[in-house]
Parts: sequence; structure tokens; C-alpha cells
Amino acid sequence: MKDEESPEEATADAGAIPVALPSTPKQLSSDRSFLKPVRRALTERELATVAAQNFLLDDIDRLHRELQEARQHRDECLHKSNDWQERFYIQNASLQVLEERTKKSSALELVYNISIIVGSALIGLSPGMLTVSGSGSAQMHIHGWIILAFGTFLIAASVGARFLQTIWAKPLAGKR
Repeated sequence: MKDEESPEEATADAGAIPVALPSTPKQLSSDRSFLKPVRRALTERELATVAAQNFLLDDIDRLHRELQEARQHRDECLHKSNDWQERFYIQNASLQVLEERTKKSSALELVYNISIIVGSALIGLSPGMLTVSGSGSAQMHIHGWIILAFGTFLIAASVGARFLQTIWAKPLAGKR
């Protein structure tokens, strides 16, 4: 009965000579499209041959290597992704801090400019009130001095606030 032959007898009948396998599998080309039709059409007897088993073992080794490479690549990508996410969150937090500082800075700029404008207008208005003559000129004279003092105070306060802002901003800039 020929169907019950051992794998050694099957290779001898087919003319194949068993070859010893190297201890480490060779790196074969991954393009084995020519074997696809053959792989699907093998019978149990043909699969029992040493050559078929060597092909299957080689495929198992290749697939194992590809799996390890894919896992390593996935882990590297995940690690890079985590690094990018961490960097994104750090930059996002820095951006939020800078936006808040800009809002504060814009509000302080607005107050500074309004104080300078109003103070300058009051100082410009005061000489007219100081030189008025006629009835009630004493009262106008006092109002002129008050307006001059208030205008001078607004300008001095806004310039002083700007000076303090620049002094306090320098140490904060170093802490970033």
C-alpha cells in the first residue's frame, strides 16, 4: 500500500534528498507568491515530506520575526505618541499662561493709556481755570489747582504702575 508510506519513503520516491537544517534560519525573500498555489493544493502525504515541513517551519519563523518587528514598531509609535501628547499638554499649558498674561497686559495698557489721556487733558484744562478773572474767580482758581493736582496724580500713578509692572515682570519671565 503506497498511501501508508512514511515521510522518508515519500521523499525517496519523489526523488528528494533530505537536507540538514541550519541552526539559524536563513533570511529568505518575503516575496513567495509563486508558492501560493502550491501551498493550497498540497495533500496530507505531500505535507508529510521534509521539504514541506521545512517550508512551513521557515514560514513560521518569518511570521514570528515579522510579528516581533510589528510589535516593536507599535511600541515605538506608542512611545512617540505619548511623548508628543505630553509635549502638547505642556505647550498648551504654556499657551494658556501666556494668553492670560496678554489679557492682563492688554487691560493694564488700556488703563495706562486712559490715565495718561485723562491726566493730560486735566493738566491742559487747569491753566484756563487758574487765569479766569471776574466774579467767583477764587472758586474757579481752587478748582484749577484741584484739577491740576488730579491730572498730575493720574499721570504719575500710571507711569509708576508701568514702572512697577516692568520690574515685577522681569522675575516672572525668568521662572518660565
